[in-house]
Amino acid sequence: MTNRKPHSRLRVAGRSIAALVAGVVFAVNAAAPAHAKESDHAAALAAAEVALRSSAEKTGLKVKWDLLSTLTTEELKAIPDAVPTSVSVEVTSEKAVEKPVDVDRVSAASAATCKTNGATIYYWGGFTDVKLWRFTETVYYCYDYGKRTVTSIATPETTGYVYGPGQVEGWKYRGVRGVPNNIAHRDSFGISYYTSYVQASFELCTLRLSCIAESNPWIRLYSYRDGSVRADKGGIV
Repeated sequence: MTNRKPHSRLRVAGRSIAALVAGVVFAVNAAAPAHAKESDHAAALAAAEVALRSSAEKTGLKVKWDLLSTLTTEELKAIPDAVPTSVSVEVTSEKAVEKPVDVDRVSAASAATCKTNGATIYYWGGFTDVKLWRFTETVYYCYDYGKRTVTSIATPETTGYVYGPGQVEGWKYRGVRGVPNNIAHRDSFGISYYTSYVQASFELCTLRLSCIAESNPWIRLYSYRDGSVRADKGGIV
């Protein structure tokens, strides 16, 4: 009996030590995922900030920085592929066959030639550099080249469109900011050209509908009395 008691205590002690070691190992393993999640979130946050700052510098993106801390890791990981990285502009000018249906928008002044001028801003982004969205302004106007004057112009029309990749990433078109307008520029012969100004609003919203960034590009079309056209863009950089 006396010989077995120390042996019995040793086995009990041995089991206690093993259990203690197992408990320590279990505690370390249980803590690892939490630490990994924190590290993963921090890395996602850093990558999102870099992408957003770069986009702000290149495209004029306006970021609500205070909302970044509320995003989940998955939402943060989606940002680098969602923000625009470049902008391009396309100007068009087509001779009009017919006046717009809403003829009241055009003055009654006669004209030798009528055209529809337009400009479209394209926003590109993501790792594969795809089109995210576009914004277009068009204006119908008439001019008399012989009399060297613009005779009439309609209210600018606008369209905003978000492409499939942009929709997946959470971009939304919010419409036009303010009121589109035309301004006449005159000289001794008459109206030498019109400028037509419009500004759009797009927002980047996460899965939980928090809109963390916005883009407000504007277009100013120049419609000249000789039928030529050019465009300026802004709200970008």
